[in-house]
Amino acid sequence: MFTSSQTIAFVLFFLCAVVLPGCDSDLQSEPTTDPTGEASSSGEPDEAEGIIIVNRTEDDRVEAEIETTGGDDGPGEVSPDPFVEPVDEAPIEEPVDEAFMPLSDQGDVVEFVEISRYMGVWYEIATTPSFQQASCYGTQAEYTFNAAQGWVDVVNTCRIGDLSGTPQQIQGKAELFDTETQAKLVVTFFGQSSPYWVVALDGSEGDEPYQWAAVSVPGNQVIWLLSRTKEMDAEQRQMIEDHLAERGFPVQNLLDTPQVALEN
Repeated sequence: MFTSSQTIAFVLFFLCAVVLPGCDSDLQSEPTTDPTGEASSSGEPDEAEGIIIVNRTEDDRVEAEIETTGGDDGPGEVSPDPFVEPVDEAPIEEPVDEAFMPLSDQGDVVEFVEISRYMGVWYEIATTPSFQQASCYGTQAEYTFNAAQGWVDVVNTCRIGDLSGTPQQIQGKAELFDTETQAKLVVTFFGQSSPYWVVALDGSEGDEPYQWAAVSVPGNQVIWLLSRTKEMDAEQRQMIEDHLAERGFPVQNLLDTPQVALEN
């Protein structure tokens, strides 16, 4: 059993410690002891130790913030909140540009070409100057996989002089030179072979045909910009040219290939 004086002292202690934090400075009955073992008559934590304890109501949780002051140089680092579980932050991933097929490890051609998606008719949108195509208009290429021979049949067509000119065709074949990427081929016309490298390609996924491609040769000095349509959106073309320019291709030398007659 508590005596009357003990009961009153207990109630006052309870009010100060729990209900009215801060009032215990007026009701110190015994000196407190700091972490070094020395008595402190004020009952307040030693500021040099940087320990701050806040007492709140029973409905609140007790939070402790421990701060190392580092002597006379001011506050040091603050330790993490002991009541908050650390959250593992997910690594920041670099955005993937789905407009372009990723490049191979060597960076000279695209990562992989699905031959079935590359087959069909392509229209030449622009190319670097060449003697062979100086008088060609409406240039297009048609690729057909020849399963019996294991190569791609190629038919190139252009009209001489203007879009109403006589169509001229040459036929050849394309064979894989690099089976790992399927982006390096050798094209042969009239017994003469030349490299055919797919250096940029529509990066869309699925089974639909690729919608655009950029073709070059070793050295990057020649470019053919191809599209499934006779005209290419200006914004898309600029994006492709910027991509090629960053890789050292001479896009400033590109000449448009007329595909559609201009209206009078």
